[in-house]
Amino acid sequence: MRLAPRRLKSALPALVMLASVLAAIAFYLSGTDSGMVELVARWTAQWSATLLMAFGIETMVDGTVITGNRFAVRVVAECTAIAPFILFSGAVIAYPAGLRVKVYGILLGLLSLTALNIVRIASLFWIGLNSPHMLDIAHLVVWQSLMAIAAISLWLWWVGRLKHDR
Repeated sequence: MRLAPRRLKSALPALVMLASVLAAIAFYLSGTDSGMVELVARWTAQWSATLLMAFGIETMVDGTVITGNRFAVRVVAECTAIAPFILFSGAVIAYPAGLRVKVYGILLGLLSLTALNIVRIASLFWIGLNSPHMLDIAHLVVWQSLMAIAAISLWLWWVGRLKHDR
């Protein structure tokens, strides 16, 4: 079976999107034990604790562990913004736009998703401290879904801005 050039051209964005997402997933799965991921986890723990302290919740950080008076949490690779950022970045890279616009999009994703993830970790710590029976639902159902939805929504907003600015 031979694809006509016109048909191949129309399928190319979807193929690039698929390849980008698969490459991002492969990178993420192979890199979770790397020093860079550990550094991001430490950074996430530190900034999450800083946010908690800004709201009067006393915490200490030791590496990737945030400790309070009655509760502690470890920030692991999956607790960072890496996965939603890779999802977002793969979609930005696959979208037919200029390099400069893609770089701005990727920076937007990095800042937005990282900030949201810091709020996520801080809120999970607060929930664990005050309503530990709700922690699993908040962690595994609510926040994981919200992070994926945020990455997709941010990409849709970015694409909408591109079309609006044209």
